[in-house]
Amino acid sequence: MLTAIKGGDPMPIKVASEWLNSCSGCEIAILNLGETLLDLLPQIEFVHIPVLMDHKHYGQLGDKKSIDIPKATVGLLSGGHPQ
Repeated sequence: MLTAIKGGDPMPIKVASEWLNSCSGCEIAILNLGETLLDLLPQIEFVHIPVLMDHKHYGQLGDKKSIDIPKATVGLLSGGHPQ
């Protein structure tokens, strides 16, 4: 089971994902897990995953000075550097 324990009660593991490219293939692969992903959802909480959520990092009007990504236990980073 992928849950953390806090005060004896299981809590979903917080997961954040970020991409450093424009193709989104890795993120789509997560969605393509289909029923396997649905089975995991009670055990995980996606706090940031751009392919699923539209976050306005700099505020709805772009008025913030910094990016606000929620804290997570697990981070997934995809993308690469062109050679």
